[in-house]
Amino acid sequence: MARQRFSGMMETLGRRMQMCSGRVGIFVPIIILSIALVGCMMQLSAAANAHVGRKLGLMRATLIFLTVGALLVPPLAYVIEGGLNITALAEVPLYLFIPGVLNAFMIMVVVHTIDLIGVTFMGAATFTGQMVMSLLLDHIGFLGLREIPISAMRVLAVAILLVGMGRLSIVDLLQSSRRPGTRASFAHHSAEPKAGFPGVRWDGILVALLMGTAMNVVAGLNSALGQEVGVMTATWLFLTPGAVLLFLYSLIRKKLPRGGVRWMHLVPGALNVIGVASMVFFVAIAGLRVSIGTQVGAGVIAALFIDKYGLWGLSRREISPHRIQGVMVILLGGILSAMTG
Repeated sequence: MARQRFSGMMETLGRRMQMCSGRVGIFVPIIILSIALVGCMMQLSAAANAHVGRKLGLMRATLIFLTVGALLVPPLAYVIEGGLNITALAEVPLYLFIPGVLNAFMIMVVVHTIDLIGVTFMGAATFTGQMVMSLLLDHIGFLGLREIPISAMRVLAVAILLVGMGRLSIVDLLQSSRRPGTRASFAHHSAEPKAGFPGVRWDGILVALLMGTAMNVVAGLNSALGQEVGVMTATWLFLTPGAVLLFLYSLIRKKLPRGGVRWMHLVPGALNVIGVASMVFFVAIAGLRVSIGTQVGAGVIAALFIDKYGLWGLSRREISPHRIQGVMVILLGGILSAMTG
């Protein structure tokens, strides 16, 4: 019954979106605003998870993050898809399970890197890395996905993104190089945020770019898995293996989260699942280009303010003119990428 109500709502909204095309309708701005809020929520989730990582440690924070998601997805899957499609897993190629196994490591890298460079740089750099990798993956039709040949406009869009990243980071990088204590290696970074101007780490930005390229490969694998077993089942498989592996490792090392875990530490994992499920919902209504472009744009803008006010104990980074200019150029590259996708 719940699944039928959800399907009926999707069809109704889809028809209303079509009715509103070509003219200003009330549902178009509401849906665009909703997608933008999802993008902001995903940035808040990343910042909050970085805070939990400083409080409990990277592995404990990641274990809680993944476990909350793994427990929330099944009831959402029942509402959206009628339940998890466990029986179909036996026929799925083993390589499609790789993202779920690597997810815990990727989350720990993201949490650590946010402390190095802030939420704005993390969002902008990973998005830029995703777009660079997408040139190749789309061109070859990675794992049977739709082939989109490399064109001059797509190369221009990626070049604009790289220019935006340069404008966003070059001033901070130069200022960081002139300040003592900002040249330490990525591996020896202290978890405690510094007061005042925190600097920007070139190695952190490089890691974020590489994470963006890795995320695009993971997204392709998850998309292929979703075509085999359903979106929510693929989401559950993306979260659960890492949670199980971290639980077993923490159990052996006797580092399971115990005292000190508060209900606020569960929020990032819940926000992540809500964000993923919301995007599944909105992509079906507004389309992939509009959904991803709006989510990323709103998320990067929200990240500017998260950094400015140092939410959840993050280092404060002022909204300087070069940051605004860099973000605007990145948004332009993102819009152009969506138009040429």
